Amino acid sequence: MQPTKPLLTHSNVISSNPISYWLLHGLYQLAENPVALVIVALGLNAVAIPYFGLFHDSILYGVQTLNQVDPGHFQQDLFFKYGSQDQFSLFSTLAALLAKYLGLSITFYLIYFASKIVLLLAFQQFVCLIEPTRRIASATFLYFSVSWIAYGGLQIFHVNESFTTPRLPAIALTVLAITFAMRGRWVRSLVILLAFLLHPIMAMGGLIGIVGLFLWDKLGGRWVWGCGIVGMVGLTVLIGVPELGQRVFGTMSPDWKAEVLRMNPYNFPETWAVGDWQRILVAVALVGYGIVTYSGSIRRMLVLILITGVGGLALTEMATRLPYALLFQGQPYRAIWLIHLAQIPIAASCIVRFWNRGNRSRTLAVLLLAHFAIPSLLSSIILIFLIMVFAPAMVGIRGISRQPRRADWFPVTLGIAVCGAALMLFAVQVLSITYQWHVLFDYATPEFVSAYLLRIAFPVAACIMAGCMLLLTALSFRVVIVVSVLLMMLASWPLLPVFQRLDGRRATFDFVSSYIQTRSWPQDRTPTIYFPGWEWKIGAVDFIWFDLQWNNYFATNQLAGNMFNESNAMEGKRRSQLVAMLELPNILRYGRTKYPAMISFIQSCYGYDAEPPPPTPEDLLRLCQEPDLDLIVIPYAFPGLYSATDGTWYIYDPAVVRTQQRTVQH
Repeated sequence: MQPTKPLLTHSNVISSNPISYWLLHGLYQLAENPVALVIVALGLNAVAIPYFGLFHDSILYGVQTLNQVDPGHFQQDLFFKYGSQDQFSLFSTLAALLAKYLGLSITFYLIYFASKIVLLLAFQQFVCLIEPTRRIASATFLYFSVSWIAYGGLQIFHVNESFTTPRLPAIALTVLAITFAMRGRWVRSLVILLAFLLHPIMAMGGLIGIVGLFLWDKLGGRWVWGCGIVGMVGLTVLIGVPELGQRVFGTMSPDWKAEVLRMNPYNFPETWAVGDWQRILVAVALVGYGIVTYSGSIRRMLVLILITGVGGLALTEMATRLPYALLFQGQPYRAIWLIHLAQIPIAASCIVRFWNRGNRSRTLAVLLLAHFAIPSLLSSIILIFLIMVFAPAMVGIRGISRQPRRADWFPVTLGIAVCGAALMLFAVQVLSITYQWHVLFDYATPEFVSAYLLRIAFPVAACIMAGCMLLLTALSFRVVIVVSVLLMMLASWPLLPVFQRLDGRRATFDFVSSYIQTRSWPQDRTPTIYFPGWEWKIGAVDFIWFDLQWNNYFATNQLAGNMFNESNAMEGKRRSQLVAMLELPNILRYGRTKYPAMISFIQSCYGYDAEPPPPTPEDLLRLCQEPDLDLIVIPYAFPGLYSATDGTWYIYDPAVVRTQQRTVQH
């Protein structure tokens, strides 16, 4: 039996595996060239986490920006009618300055690309502070560039988002400010104030950490703990005395909070999945390990990050059970994103340390690697990938004889299996774009294939050029940087418009637009349309807001901020119940194949737990009674009532339907 070999020495790698040698050698070279490293990270990020354009929450912030470009244009839309969270951020006001001249899509793309560059640069500096070994820091940085890094519950929020919201620039600026503070550059750390103006909730944890670190550095730890104790006592008094608490925080009625739970359960820790708590516990443990291991400003900042994140999570759990509004609306649990971020370089250091300690610790190192490299070890596809790699690797490393070739064959084989499965999963992620396996098969047309290949080719070319930097002169170095960044910008342009053309959505949008152009509409207000679209949380809301620039009568997206306004929450409940029979059957038909686990939640969002019956003309007639509702587009035919159809979707004019109803009654 051979003794345990050291980890990846040059001699072992060269003699055993030339591919591993060249990979490791490339990592060494990148570690010595930070600019090339950042460009490679941008390329990997463009491939692994492509920009989705106006998607998810960026739709909400997009319409907020348009409402700033043309003040009051969407004022009667449900999302704005009773006020929106836009009043708490300067993001849409600043974005509107560019969108007025460049358009919304280009503006949001530029914000996204600039935010990603700042985030990667800031995290690179953050990693270097915690992990001084350049090669380990570089590998950790490249891992970050391809990782979503979920925080909170139900996989709703991610540090590395693929669309534009104020969260992304706020996170980037917060990480940058923290690195400045940890280096004692207090004036530069004031960039946290800009992050706070863009998204107060995301920047609050960083602001507390920077202020605490400043007091700790200038006045000593006693002042920090003293201020913390005073703050806790004051908060306890406010919470414990209802008269004071209601005056400071305001009140949230049980019905209002029930509506928030119904539409946005991720704000309630009690609804989070076991996997969410597993990620949180591992992150807390790793940051705790970092506090014991490190010293100086790193240790102090980790202490503040841990207290802020865990305290925010505990405060959120209390807020869900208390009648106070602001305490709940502040969503203090979101401060845990800093814990999830800080754990990454600490985990990388732990993996290397555990591996170098010996055979027994190597299995722990591999399990920790698996936690970060593979999202879910229990999914069937992951188990298949692991078995596919583990079996041949075991034969090659252990051998088939009774006596194994090396003592550490199991952790080495398991590590190879984890890395192989992670690479397979990464390839699947890249090929399927958004973890939607059907995309390549459904849209295998020359238009899509060419667009997708360009999406892959541009960042690959940029990564190759970044590698060439290592051999170029200073002048060529600058040229390569500019060209690489331009290639990355082209690679990040979204494919969403291509999808819409290929799956028929654009044809339906054109049909609705053509009908609208044949009619005259109110000039004293923005018209309102009800067009539920195809799928849960997707629908046609982007078409309504960005193409038609009409008010949307109802979409679940409009209730994303119902925790900030009771009127929005209760009116959203009324409208959801009114359209349930016209919307729910079609959504469930798609939902049963794409997200079957969410069926009960989708039904509860419409206040209908049972299987809905087919829609009837009476359901349409009730909706047509709504004031200021100008157009209805649904996939149901009620003969004699619809004004136009393309064979799948039917357009109803509520005024015409009401007139026909009165004629029948008389």
